[in-house]
Amino acid sequence: FDRALPNDERQLRAVIDQLASHGVVLLVVDQPATIGALPVAVAQAAGALVGYLPGLAMRRIADLHPGEAKTDARDAAIIAETARTMPHTLRSIRVGIRFTEGRTSW
Repeated sequence: FDRALPNDERQLRAVIDQLASHGVVLLVVDQPATIGALPVAVAQAAGALVGYLPGLAMRRIADLHPGEAKTDARDAAIIAETARTMPHTLRSIRVGIRFTEGRTSW
């Protein structure tokens, strides 16, 4: 998948479902608690695998690639290549709902 992900739960689910028709889906993010929170939650609800590339690993791997500009497209390409060629650098993410004293929290 080589496009920007939609920032809408329904559209994200449609993308993940479409990709799942081709095999196992692995979503990898470098910012799971901020901009990546929605895709992570939707992917996990859809049964996709979710990985996290820690910031330090991301920066060190990015230093091995030509260019110094930090762009979303460059970061996405580095994350995808890293997930494919160095899966040991990824960390698993589990997001869930906890019920504490009658309140729901993520």
